[in-house]
Amino acid sequence: KALETTDLIFNYKNKSEALVEVAKKLLTSNQIDKAIYILNEALKTTFLIDVNYDKSKALIEVAKALSASNQIRNALEVFNHVIEIIRLMDNSQKTEILLNIAKSLSISKQLEKALETIDLIEDNNGKSEALIEIIKTLSTSKQFEKALETADLIKNEYYKSESLVEIAKGLSDSKQFNKAIDLFKQALETVDLITDYYYLENEITELIEDGYDTFFKPNALIKIAKGLAVSKQFEKA
Repeated sequence: KALETTDLIFNYKNKSEALVEVAKKLLTSNQIDKAIYILNEALKTTFLIDVNYDKSKALIEVAKALSASNQIRNALEVFNHVIEIIRLMDNSQKTEILLNIAKSLSISKQLEKALETIDLIEDNNGKSEALIEIIKTLSTSKQFEKALETADLIKNEYYKSESLVEIAKGLSDSKQFNKAIDLFKQALETVDLITDYYYLENEITELIEDGYDTFFKPNALIKIAKGLAVSKQFEKA
């Protein structure tokens, strides 16, 4: 009945979204073949979307669902197609789309492809955000050395401290408490190096006048405190 209803939707963007949602429900009930069929229909619909930005976002959702249904090769093909589409977009839209792709690839454990995608991101903050997603995946799978190597790629102190917290949380979950505490200490030392004005870039004057000049350091400390609390280091938090 849900599939019949999608036939009544004439806006390609909305129809693609609806088809993906139907496919997701089928995946949760283990109806894999039906889900894949509907995702292919969603893919056909998505290619009919006129606006490249909307098309790219819709294609990413299809690719994510394909990945969830273990259609990894097909998902990667869709992601590659999106990368071709966004070449003519402005930098802010391009960064948003690439960050979304990198995060999706990280979640599906396609880490090498995620790193390749991150290399295409020109915005340093966007690049750092994407690297943190890879670090989360590596930490969850207990690949702590690789996670630390990836953290070394982050030059921005705010995101660097966040990456160390993510690894420390993973170490704590693995009962490697001493190593976790050492990383929390490193995260605190990194926070001390944060110069908020550096990250405000072109909006510095306007943001400082609005009272945002001390945003980054307190926010980084909050993340460390939360990480310590999650790791049951309540006194240190």
